[in-house]
Order: sequence, then structure tokens, then C-alpha cells
Amino acid sequence: MTPEIEILDQGQESMKDERDIFSKAIVLWQERPDAAKLAKNRLTNEGYDPEAIEAVYAIKRIFNLQEQLDRAATASGEMRGSLTGLFEDLTECQFLITHYLLTRADRPDILNEFWRVFKLGTPDTRQANLRRRGLISQVAAHQVLQKLGLKPSLATPRQDAFSAIDMWEGENNAFQVTSAGEPALLDVDHTTLVSSSVDQDAHENRFSSSDAYLESKGRKFFLKLSLLQRPGGPALRGHMMVLPSQSIDQVTGEPSAELIEFFRQKLGK
Repeated sequence: MTPEIEILDQGQESMKDERDIFSKAIVLWQERPDAAKLAKNRLTNEGYDPEAIEAVYAIKRIFNLQEQLDRAATASGEMRGSLTGLFEDLTECQFLITHYLLTRADRPDILNEFWRVFKLGTPDTRQANLRRRGLISQVAAHQVLQKLGLKPSLATPRQDAFSAIDMWEGENNAFQVTSAGEPALLDVDHTTLVSSSVDQDAHENRFSSSDAYLESKGRKFFLKLSLLQRPGGPALRGHMMVLPSQSIDQVTGEPSAELIEFFRQKLGK
């Protein structure tokens, strides 16, 4: 559905130590917005990896956009009408950061510095933790599918923003990723969510009232996915991947062996 994102060779070294670029983050964030393009060009010329530069700027921008979204959501008229553009910009930042984290999965030294700076992007600790957990969950889901021999690709920012798709596997398998206490793989259709997280007959495997939140998310996901269905095209299938934070390395996004095995059984890999 969307071209597979080419993940850089994880053994590839940046031209210059990326930890230095993160040490410059606060100074860079204080520059005028209209000077950002010139600053990025300057840093690239100094030998820093362009993707690391974009990740630094995306940190601050993602929190600025969240503040604007919060204000716009309680406003009316023209400002409220800006929600669509703001939300797509925010998901573009998420895309940039998620891709960056995937390319540095074997460099915890760099990622430790990245997350240290990430916390400085906002005084709202709760918002920072929620955003970090969401990003890490997406990285972990991508790694799970990859380790099972599949070829996941990140959804486009627009697909993420308006169709609730975090990633694709092949042309017709759309995944939405969320974090919860127990792992699960939930297939989505218009009538119910059928959970493969327990070994029961599928007809008995319905959500209880305590799962109302996931069920509501699943129904909305199905409806959004239906709008992408092309006449005569392959039938799109929606899946919700539920990953518990305690089974994921919170620096690199590396999933535990147990989590990989769980999804191996559910996906028949």
C-alpha cells in the first residue's frame, strides 16, 4: 500500500558522533523557526547525519504541535479548522522519530542520549512519557514482525493521522499498535473484535465489557480502513497489536523473546 521504508544498515556509523548533535538540541530549539532550514544545512555540512538532525528538530516540534492541538480542540471557528493540518504535521514528526529509532536499534548509547533530550522537549512529564511509550510500542511492533520474517513498513503520516494505521505488512494487512497489560493480536471486522490472545474457539472469543476501550478503537479502525478499500483491490485486513511495556526495552524498543514467541504463535510463523 505504501513503499517499504528502507532501514539503514544498523552497523553503519554516522559521519560524526550523533551524541554531539543532541548536546546542541536546546540551542537549536531556541533559534527562529525560519532559520531552521539554514541550521539543518549547516549541521549537514559539518558532518552530522541528516536523519539525526531531523530527529532533533522533530522532538521539539512534536510537543509544540501537541500544545497547538490542545488549544485548537477547545477553540472554535477558524482555529478549530486547523486541527487537520496540525494532526498530520504531528504524525509526520512521529514518523521521523520512529524511523530514526529503528535505524539506531543497535546503538543504545545514542538512544540513551536521544531519550534524555526527548524529556527536555516539554515540561509536561506525563505527556513526554505517554509520547515515548507510543513511539517505543511502534518500534517494538515493527521489530516483532521483522524478526518473524515479515516485511513491515511504516504507514505514511497521512494514513496514520486519518486512518489510524501505524504500519503495513504486504499490501493489505494494516496494523494499529497500542500498549496494554497483556499481549494480544486482535483481528478487526465490522461486527466485533476477535481476539487471538487466548486459545478458545473464535466464536466464544468475544470482548467482555472490561475491554470496551479496545473494542471501540477496533470498530473505529475498521470504519477508517473501509474508506481506503479500493473497488476490485485486495481486501484490506485490520489487526490491532497490543504490546505490554514491560516486555519491551524502553531505550531501544527491543521486544522480549517471550513477546516475539507470543506473536510467532498467533501469526503462525
